Amino acid sequence: MTVNLRNFLQFLFITSILWLSWFSWVHAQDTTGNGSYLRLRVIQPTSGDQGKYTSGGKEAGLDTVGSGWMLSYGFLGIGASSLTTKIDAGDTQHKLISEWNELSIVMAAQTSSLTLGVGNLKEAKGTMTYKGNEYTSKTATGTSWFGAVGIEYTLPFKLIFVPFDFVEVILGYRENLLTYEKYQSVTTSLSSSVKVKTVQYLLGGGVVF
Repeated sequence: MTVNLRNFLQFLFITSILWLSWFSWVHAQDTTGNGSYLRLRVIQPTSGDQGKYTSGGKEAGLDTVGSGWMLSYGFLGIGASSLTTKIDAGDTQHKLISEWNELSIVMAAQTSSLTLGVGNLKEAKGTMTYKGNEYTSKTATGTSWFGAVGIEYTLPFKLIFVPFDFVEVILGYRENLLTYEKYQSVTTSLSSSVKVKTVQYLLGGGVVF
């Protein structure tokens, strides 16, 4: 994977916007103490995909699966996600793998929270199968953003060996823009690149300590 200056600057810009949004929000709220909680979440993209892949004037369907996690304390969260997208474009099939490191801001209210975040592409690999020949990408770039709403529920009973106070249901939305380039086989190099936008609806759960 190569470092793309434009993507890095875009990442910094989006992160700055998120920070400004949080400061605006926190000054408009009456502090309730929820912001000091530790949150551990597991996120699962829903099956299917609403994204787009276009090749030769034809659109092909996408199927993305994956998983992710997030750990936050107060308003700042970190996490990671792993996504695999499969594309069947007739005589060409693609398998696109992407690994993301993520930074997010959590804005907590009385019984709910809003999370906004961006992803930085850590590692990616694209595999293309064309007429029985397999090609693998050598470089990849990408950006990602996501938003999620958490709804908290108080446990009706206390568990002696489980220290968390609430559980959360997480609903969210995610977009990824990816470009895979410099496809090569053992004997052949391709000049074409694969550009794809993938969209997932997120479903998950978490615990609040």
